[in-house]
Amino acid sequence: MLRRILLGFLLLLVLTAASLALWEPLTAEAPAAPAFKPTDVRIARDKFGVPHIFGKTDADVAYGVAYAHAEDDFSTLQEVLAMTRG
Repeated sequence: MLRRILLGFLLLLVLTAASLALWEPLTAEAPAAPAFKPTDVRIARDKFGVPHIFGKTDADVAYGVAYAHAEDDFSTLQEVLAMTRG
């Protein structure tokens, strides 16, 4: 009886190890980052230092927002990045 329980436990352990080894999120590779080159981004600051971002595409404007944010408060960006990466 004990031998049968031990054999069942060993089989369960082997099946669990095999399923974890073949589980896709553990073996998946990160996709390559898209190639983005900002083409037309303009950051204009008013007399109060508030950035106004202008660009041809949404991606250009998003790049400008991130750039202005990094200029204004880079330490917070570093903390948030470190926190999200664990």
